[in-house]
Amino acid sequence: LGRYHVTFRCSIDGGDVGTMTFDLGTDLAPIATRNLLRLCDQVFYYGLTYQRSLRDFMVQGGDPTGTGGGNGPYGTIQGEMSEDPERAHGYGVLSMARMGSDLNSASCQFFLCCDESPSVWGLDGKYASFGRLTSGVETLEKIASVPTRAVRSREASTPLKTVRIEDAEVVEGCTVGVAAL
Repeated sequence: LGRYHVTFRCSIDGGDVGTMTFDLGTDLAPIATRNLLRLCDQVFYYGLTYQRSLRDFMVQGGDPTGTGGGNGPYGTIQGEMSEDPERAHGYGVLSMARMGSDLNSASCQFFLCCDESPSVWGLDGKYASFGRLTSGVETLEKIASVPTRAVRSREASTPLKTVRIEDAEVVEGCTVGVAAL
């Protein structure tokens, strides 16, 4: 697993905004890593959206329904939560989203931290972090800066523009940039 990393090419309202590259924490979260690699390799994420965005917290994507309530084709995976400092949430960390309070309910949805704040740090031990952004900060910033609105009495986190994963690719080899988780 350690021989691979992933890239996500993204768009906003159909306009290309760049590619994000992630190293994966294969030794620290092998289940989440294997799950993401399999879904990327099977083109599951192509065309899916980032359906939730909180500018000073995170952006969430990978739901096939676009609502935040969908699961992937293989059901849920075991949670790999940790409070190990190597797995700490912070800017550019890739982590599995889950349904409610069930720690073993992650499936295909993930989120990317786009801030360094107490709200992000509070995720440690509660969500399975398993990757780190090594390039594409500009892309993450463009996605996180899309205006949002409130839907169904939730916080204002629904993007007003369509933020899409145009493709997700598994790439063999090491990335150049920040060390992986």
